[in-house]
Amino acid sequence: MAFLRTFAHGVAVRALLAILLTSAATTVSSSAHAEGASPSVAAKSKAKRAFERGEKLYKSGKFEEAAAAFQESYDEVPDPKALMLVARIQRDNGELLKARATYQQAQEVAQAAEANGQGSRATLDEIKNEVRDIDGVLGFISIELSHAPPGTRVSIDGSDVTRELGKPIRAEPGPLVVSAITPDGVEKSENAMVKAGQSSSVTLSFAWSGKSDAALAEAPEDEGEAPPPPPKKQPEPDSKQPLNTTRTLAWVAGGVGVVGLSTFAVFGALSASKFKHLAGDCPDNHCDPSLENDKNTGKTFQTVANVGLVVGAVGLGAAITLFALGGARDATHGDNHAARRKKPAQAKLELGLGRVAFSGSFQ
Repeated sequence: MAFLRTFAHGVAVRALLAILLTSAATTVSSSAHAEGASPSVAAKSKAKRAFERGEKLYKSGKFEEAAAAFQESYDEVPDPKALMLVARIQRDNGELLKARATYQQAQEVAQAAEANGQGSRATLDEIKNEVRDIDGVLGFISIELSHAPPGTRVSIDGSDVTRELGKPIRAEPGPLVVSAITPDGVEKSENAMVKAGQSSSVTLSFAWSGKSDAALAEAPEDEGEAPPPPPKKQPEPDSKQPLNTTRTLAWVAGGVGVVGLSTFAVFGALSASKFKHLAGDCPDNHCDPSLENDKNTGKTFQTVANVGLVVGAVGLGAAITLFALGGARDATHGDNHAARRKKPAQAKLELGLGRVAFSGSFQ
């Protein structure tokens, strides 16, 4: 009898364990099914309509509205192709860093879909190729802080990058401004230039406010009140205001020239990358109709690059002319001071889309 009771107890325990394990497996299976639940028919239909609307808007040149439609489609059904098209529009608008982040998200979604047997290998490869194109254009910048107190925030062109300090930071090619501000409001800024595919560095130095150990040891216990600062010298009237105006216009023209050449570098690199990619897919210059969009994109990149080159050359030429005129006038300032006060130099710099014009008269 004791044996039977022991046997019956063992059977009961094993049965209870089997019930618990079955229940746990059912719970996990239900949870996994809920997490990977397929979109509803209504969601798929809405996503398809939004995607088709985005394609029509894109072909008609309404890129911002097209990006919103593709994003709406992705929000309904997380299709990596819709997100890839959003990234492509951001790239074409020159938002390279933003586009790369969107491409990265699309790539992660495409890889997950392929792992589940639901993705398209062609879409994933296309995303990877376009990420490589952008990585070939972006540069890196390393930022160092000297004597910066804890809590100092760092930004590039107004975008906070404090969390990325300590390693090279991706940056769009061209001129940029690196700024750092301390908790008590002291700010330091430096201009930097990043070239496509290259790295640069910048150091922001703050004044050391502490005293050395030797100075503390030699200082008397009671230093008394500090002597008042010497009176400030009143500034003399600025007799070189026209000259300063000329130099200011020279700097503006130089900035326009640098921006134009940076635009040429960025979109020229994108154009070269795009046509290099097409060369492998278009034997004997015959391309599949599905690659027509890539051809048009490459032509657009080349057009923007050409405009940037012209603007850059004109801007730098105007800057060199203005600097030369300013230097000549500075050398003759002592002999012609009275005449310049009566008839100041007049200069005008006109800026427009793809156009820089300079005109003026100097007495």
